[in-house]
Amino acid sequence: MLPKQTADLRRLMTSSLAWLELRTVLAKLLWTYDLKLGNEEIDWHRDSRMLTLWWKPPFWVKATPRVVVQG
Repeated sequence: MLPKQTADLRRLMTSSLAWLELRTVLAKLLWTYDLKLGNEEIDWHRDSRMLTLWWKPPFWVKATPRVVVQG
């Protein structure tokens, strides 16, 4: 069994690496694709409801490959 300090350090390191990987994947996704809302008629303030849980309307996104212009 590992000492408590070692387990906390390991948890901290893996958490930091997970956030780094998430940011990297998101940056690559935003760099590679142009994103548009699938349904632009949604008004989030009107269509969302907060009771015990937050009910949200479906959030559809259209991803098209980004066109790179060489200049």
